[in-house]
Amino acid sequence: MNDAVARFQQRRQLQQAAAKRSRLVALPALDAKHPLAQSLDQAFIDAPSLAELEAAEHGADVGAQARALLAELADGHHQQRFDAMLNDMRGAVLHTVAGAFGLGKLASAYDREGGAVDTVHNVRQGVFATDGERQRFDGRDAYDTTAAHSHKTYKDANAAMKRQRDAGTLVDSYTGQAIGAHHKNDAQLGASLDHVVAAKNVHDDAGRVLAGLDTANLANVEDNLTATTRTVNSKKRTLRAAELSDRLAHETGVRQARLAELDARKASWTDKERKEHAKLKAQDTVDGQRLLDKERKAQAAIDGEVNRAYYTSGKFVRAAATAGVTEGARMGVQQAIGVVVVEFLAAALAEVKDLYRNGRSEATFMAEIGVRLRRVGERIAGKWKNALAGMRDGFIAGLLSSIATTLINTFVTTAQRAGRMIREGLMSLLRAVKLLLVQPEGMTRQEAMHEASKILVGTAILVGGLALEEVVSKQLALVPGLGVVAEAGAAAVVGAVTAIATGFAVYLIDKADLFNVNEAKRTAAIGRALDERLAASLLALESGAVSWPHA
Repeated sequence: MNDAVARFQQRRQLQQAAAKRSRLVALPALDAKHPLAQSLDQAFIDAPSLAELEAAEHGADVGAQARALLAELADGHHQQRFDAMLNDMRGAVLHTVAGAFGLGKLASAYDREGGAVDTVHNVRQGVFATDGERQRFDGRDAYDTTAAHSHKTYKDANAAMKRQRDAGTLVDSYTGQAIGAHHKNDAQLGASLDHVVAAKNVHDDAGRVLAGLDTANLANVEDNLTATTRTVNSKKRTLRAAELSDRLAHETGVRQARLAELDARKASWTDKERKEHAKLKAQDTVDGQRLLDKERKAQAAIDGEVNRAYYTSGKFVRAAATAGVTEGARMGVQQAIGVVVVEFLAAALAEVKDLYRNGRSEATFMAEIGVRLRRVGERIAGKWKNALAGMRDGFIAGLLSSIATTLINTFVTTAQRAGRMIREGLMSLLRAVKLLLVQPEGMTRQEAMHEASKILVGTAILVGGLALEEVVSKQLALVPGLGVVAEAGAAAVVGAVTAIATGFAVYLIDKADLFNVNEAKRTAAIGRALDERLAASLLALESGAVSWPHA
């Protein structure tokens, strides 16, 4: 800013120097026949010139005048930026309504809960991306308990358990108590090899069916086999650890009352009562935390086998690749058409505005429409490179969004609208990253970061708008007579509001100027304005321009 003040003072000095130089003064024209018959207007001749008036004025307070001029130029610059913001907002409304909330709405008709690729997590929640996988699961073979309990791994583990029992080193995994050789023929406390995750549950696991794994092989992984007593194994059956713990906890009062009753007459037990006491005692000593820990470890081993088998399979790779290409092509077409639609709307609005202001230029109304439609067509045709660029960027964003959606669905099931939010969000994010990595000619790093920050804020608002659209559409659907148009109405209303909110948010970011970009632009603009005025003063001084006095 000090440079701007210096240039202002330099211009004033030049003007003062010009005021002291000899100059030509324009006088009123005289009567050619009687030149001496007219008296001279001496006051007009002696009146101070514009340069002299400026010199006198500037002698008072050059600093104050410099500040006033700089403020005037700064206000002009701010007004230009505000006008540009309004223009950008108008374009944003067209782009958002026609793009994310228009064509994006149509493209979302192909979206479904859980994405377009089957994942282990989703099928376990009953969410299938393809009808073929659902039918495979529904048509699975019946559970074969013999195959699960005659598997080689199960037999080997059972034999090892018996050797430990006979050696006196076997411990019940669910109670922590020893199972000795003397329990060998005990119907209640004898050792029993348990599938921590029941083999029947493994068979009915949609993830196993999706991965195409055999029940007997998967159920008999090492971490899913453990030793317990026959009575606990019988009680557990196909229950999950949490279910068994809850059941045992619910039965605690009745069980302990019966144990106390049996303990009171232990000396007169019948064989049946002895077995009942042993069963209830074993169940009473089951440790819920041991149950959960064992199941967590076993389930992790099973999940590892399922995930490894499915996510490295050709079936998954083909499904993911097909979905990615399809999504990319759909998003690419959406972006290309979006460029054309937005350009058409912008051109049509410009023609309507021109018609309103300037009226018709053709003899007939039909001829007028034809001329204006040709101009609109020429304007759209000139954007074919933008359409191709939009198709390219849209394909990349669609491909990445499909990959992202699939990855997310390996952990959580995405809602139907989530696919659209991910696509539009990634499209905007891609624009920001592209701007940072490949800066347009003449744009500095700070300017690129400034523009990218505006895109990211706009992305956040856009994603929020898409989430809000669902709420608004549900509310509009409750209004009588709006059921059919509720979706379209919500898209239009929320899209416009989102675009306007984005415009104001971008303007606020401009005002905040986190990267000092606008301050630099403002200083440069004021400097250029002062340079132009200084150059004009120099030209006037060098050419001995005429100075016109005031009347």
